[in-house]
Amino acid sequence: MRETKKLYLFAIAITSILFLLGGCGTGESGGQASEVKNKSSEVVDDDVNTKNMNSESGSEDVKEEEIKELEVGIGEQATINSVSFTLNTIGSLEGVDTGETIVKPTEQNSKFIASSVTIENKGNDPISIDPGSIKFLDGNGVEHSPITDSSVVSAIGTEGNIFSSEIKSGSQLRGSVVFEANKDLDITEGNIFVQLDYWGENIAEVTLSK
Repeated sequence: MRETKKLYLFAIAITSILFLLGGCGTGESGGQASEVKNKSSEVVDDDVNTKNMNSESGSEDVKEEEIKELEVGIGEQATINSVSFTLNTIGSLEGVDTGETIVKPTEQNSKFIASSVTIENKGNDPISIDPGSIKFLDGNGVEHSPITDSSVVSAIGTEGNIFSSEIKSGSQLRGSVVFEANKDLDITEGNIFVQLDYWGENIAEVTLSK
């Protein structure tokens, strides 16, 4: 299981590098997601070097053994360099009636996984969060990416879309991150992976069973 997790973290890091080298750059819910857990905040800090320069080719390489992982639980804060991430709550629901329309998952036998997160920018420059930096890995090893449709996120989540706003220096933003998964899935067997540093060498793992 540990080896599988290392390979998964390595895959996230490589994906982040390819994305960057390729030229990358609020509504209320009609239904409430059932809260699983909400722990008091505990801070985990990691201030490590995020680049590995190859002097011959000029490229930045990420080696598997250099990927460092921060493991936290729900309600605990993970800080990577100048960015902090906290998963406040997470729960699931099969749909919601907004009064104007019924929002349901796109796939049959699926449900929404709605989470509330807080991201704090402790650096000097504004930041924005890319949807590719947050993943839900279920207990079967299947990776789920966040829903990016703001209308769906606003209807399902209790807060705004975390990916649609810039976070200024010294500020924090609380918002919703929504996934879609099989309705029989036990989300407490899964984990949330967050890559917030530039090259993906440092990844926070939020263990949902805590």
